[in-house]
Amino acid sequence: MTSIIRQKVGDKIYLYESVSFRNADGKPRNKRVPIGKINPITGNPVYKPEYLARMAEQGTPIEIPGQPPNFRALLPYSRDFIVL
Repeated sequence: MTSIIRQKVGDKIYLYESVSFRNADGKPRNKRVPIGKINPITGNPVYKPEYLARMAEQGTPIEIPGQPPNFRALLPYSRDFIVL
């Protein structure tokens, strides 16, 4: 299972992609890959180019603030999303 984790380090907030799995002993483990950080002025995520390229290659849509959202891609992930 993959999720996005926010971790505060000092005065910065970093974004990590966390993959959960079980090791050979059956114990839960996580692997984290840094994917970006939060802009302290705007509060918007700033993704690494490598992460954006990987997501584009996989066909996974990513909402980038300041650009018009892809409403068709957002609806399955958020039922509370309202278009005004």
